[in-house]
Amino acid sequence: MEPLKPRDKVTQHMTRDGLTLDNQTTGESVNVSSREAEQEYTAQPEGAAEKILERADELHDRHKAKKAAKDAGKTVAQATGPVSRLQFTATRNPCGTTRKWRRQ
Repeated sequence: MEPLKPRDKVTQHMTRDGLTLDNQTTGESVNVSSREAEQEYTAQPEGAAEKILERADELHDRHKAKKAAKDAGKTVAQATGPVSRLQFTATRNPCGTTRKWRRQ
């Protein structure tokens, strides 16, 4: 008596390269669509670590410069006193005094 063979379980996957059929029992994969594989356009990571460290140093220096400028602006503002955009003037009522008045 011959041993029984199970049916091949075939699954389909859509990838960037097109449709592929995967045979789960044998492990083989067949590209169904005639689309060619995409080319790899990513840059090679040459000196990536150095670039990252330089960028981090630049950001750190920029942050420190901004903070120093902000602190310098605060000290100038404290030396001159608070600057208000509103200008208050003493208004005079019809009697000539500066107290609040109401119409009666």
